[in-house]
Amino acid sequence: MPLAAYARVVDGHVLRVSDGDTLSAVIGGRQTTLRLLYIDAPERDQRFGPESARSLEQLVRLEHLRFDLRGRDKYRRTLALIVRVSDGAVINLQQVERGMAWSIARGETEIAYERAQLRARLAHKGLWEDPRPVAPGVWRRSKRANR
Repeated sequence: MPLAAYARVVDGHVLRVSDGDTLSAVIGGRQTTLRLLYIDAPERDQRFGPESARSLEQLVRLEHLRFDLRGRDKYRRTLALIVRVSDGAVINLQQVERGMAWSIARGETEIAYERAQLRARLAHKGLWEDPRPVAPGVWRRSKRANR
């Protein structure tokens, strides 16, 4: 049974960060790959990719975290909203605030994420240092086309 089918909000800790929007965590004694909901971060080999991954590592390292699990993506990764228990900070949103990921939020969460992205862009934070950063989806398609 998929993890998301029997648990919605669970506590856990991070084993490792894959990139700026994907990590491995131990939840209920099992290792699970989580994809951060509402954001899209640069890939590891894309410009600002290593910085985005380091930012996520800093945000989750040695922290007591709460994972709000929201189903799976097409790659079978569990989609999650990640909250730091000590202060209630939403890690997904913090990545956007730091300029380390694009907002892909829709619906009721869209306004907060879009505002965070606008503030980061206006302050030239992270990937917004580049006047024309390439979104990860565009970058992946370009990379595939050049093979």
